[in-house]
Amino acid sequence: MITVGVDIYQLYAAYEAKFQGELKLVEMSDTAEKLVTLAGRIGTAARASPLEWPEPWCS
Repeated sequence: MITVGVDIYQLYAAYEAKFQGELKLVEMSDTAEKLVTLAGRIGTAARASPLEWPEPWCS
């Protein structure tokens, strides 16, 4: 169950783009900011992959 909770949090963090605090968005152009944010959301959401879930949920 802990894994499911972590996966849900990762999806929430991707949606909210919580990683943006670690980036220097002020120094980026608008296009670069959008691309970096999109890539970060995809990467964060990928961490919540159902491939990591325990066996009972994969059946």
